[in-house]
Amino acid sequence: MEIAVLLLFGLWAYGYVRGRFSLPDAVRSARLPLIFLAIWVGYGLLQILLLPVDWVAQLSPATYEIYQYAALVEPRQWIPLTVDTGVTWVESLKHISYVGLFFLTLVLINSPFRLRLLAVALITIGIGESIFGLFAYFSNLDLLGWDHQTRSVKEVLVRGTYANRNHFAAFLAMMTATALGLVIAGMRVQHEESGWRARLSDWMQDLLSLRGLLIGGIILLLATLLLTTSRGGVFSFSAAFVIVITYAYLTVGRSAPAVRLAPLVFGAVVLAIFWLGAEGLQERLLTTDLQMEGRFPQWRISVAVANDYPILGSGAGTYATVFPLYRDGSLPPLFFEHVHNDYLELLIEQGIVGFVLLGCAIVLLLSLVLDAYRRRHDLLMRGMLFASLVGTGTLLIHGLLDFNFQIPANAGYFFVLLGIGVVAATLPHESRRRRRRN
Repeated sequence: MEIAVLLLFGLWAYGYVRGRFSLPDAVRSARLPLIFLAIWVGYGLLQILLLPVDWVAQLSPATYEIYQYAALVEPRQWIPLTVDTGVTWVESLKHISYVGLFFLTLVLINSPFRLRLLAVALITIGIGESIFGLFAYFSNLDLLGWDHQTRSVKEVLVRGTYANRNHFAAFLAMMTATALGLVIAGMRVQHEESGWRARLSDWMQDLLSLRGLLIGGIILLLATLLLTTSRGGVFSFSAAFVIVITYAYLTVGRSAPAVRLAPLVFGAVVLAIFWLGAEGLQERLLTTDLQMEGRFPQWRISVAVANDYPILGSGAGTYATVFPLYRDGSLPPLFFEHVHNDYLELLIEQGIVGFVLLGCAIVLLLSLVLDAYRRRHDLLMRGMLFASLVGTGTLLIHGLLDFNFQIPANAGYFFVLLGIGVVAATLPHESRRRRRRN
């Protein structure tokens, strides 16, 4: 992924220098967030640089203490801010690729056709993953060698090509949001006075058209999402969907396409439950205790880690390195590579500096997308804005309970969806594009 992103960016940059490409409106509108993202990536690389040991002792006493204990540092020695240079370098390359994906989305998706094509590509990947996951589950085959597949309610492993069903659920939620956005793009304009007969006629025509296939794909995606039995995945998607629907109702009114979409989602969920059932999810919701999984004790200990690295952090990707120094007997004898909270892990690894840089970029971008959703009337743009808000919102909410941003696939899709939102917010209407060409 990193090689492909850097290669594509290099090819685009070469064309830009030669005058073959120009910066689209999306890049100009996202100029300030891009600056924050660039500084955030640069800060991760800064953590690797060697600094005088006296500087590190002042800037990050906890880091200095680890180097002093492990390597017996001398006064004139130079050490980095991170406690593990190799891991931070690996993590920084991931961050570069995420920002590169976001930037490439802004500069390459420069027409309604490309925007729709990208959405179709994402949905196709999502449906393919769903079919693969369902086949592995119902055939009881361990196709990727993760471990023995089982149909037990307590150990259901519908997870596609992911190693963890919770991360697979987050992926499915993002792809479902994209599919719903494409449904909005194909909706007919309806007025407030439209009666139920007109609405029913429109839905029947949709079901009998190519959009019917898309609706069938949404049912498949939702059914697979339920079968993952991921509480966090289902809850975060539901919460993001309700928040965006409420925002659409308050800003646009009940004639908003997103509001009209709510009955479709409800019906798709009902059909998915009747088709494949949701007993596993129901049992997990009723019987599972977060305390038994060790998340609360891990969060409590992780807060103590964050307190020792408040400003600059311990270094990107170093949670697994520093956490064993703090763990106590309240946790099971397991290796904790990540904390089930992306915000807390970011705070530990990059401190307040990294947290604020990335946070400001994402908040500014979401504000841009929200404002565009309120004022844009083009159905394709509004649909893609909806997909961006629900898809990214799902991952941001799920980040409170899991570590999806530590999974390169999901983090990459997040930044692509964020880019789709910015493009949909700034892409001119087709009629304006024709006037520009003339």
